[in-house]
Amino acid sequence: MTIGIALSTVACGESATSEGAPSPEQLAYEELVAENTTTTTLLIEGEPETPLADEQDLLVHFEADWVCELQRRTFDSPAAMSQTLEEKLAANGLSLADYQTFRGEVSNSQELRDWILFVYQESCRA
Repeated sequence: MTIGIALSTVACGESATSEGAPSPEQLAYEELVAENTTTTTLLIEGEPETPLADEQDLLVHFEADWVCELQRRTFDSPAAMSQTLEEKLAANGLSLADYQTFRGEVSNSQELRDWILFVYQESCRA
């Protein structure tokens, strides 16, 4: 009977012979998870150094806002999401063609991606 109790306490991470054994909380990295939530983790350290042209600035802010909205909202269908995108573009004085061109530039530009990430971090995560 004593052997069974000793084995079950060892299996649970507690042993009279191994005082340095990690607790269940340490095994689950509870403290690390609590420290690295999406509200505390910085995605980018600071504002990118490369300045944006005026037309890029508007599109960068639009994209950061759109990504934020996509995370907070659901759509009934892909068509409903596309319709909302087009309405938001029009409300900001932008065309779908301009936006698609910009998205192509973003794919090839680390500076634009950094700016979008920075603006997203500053506006959406607040």
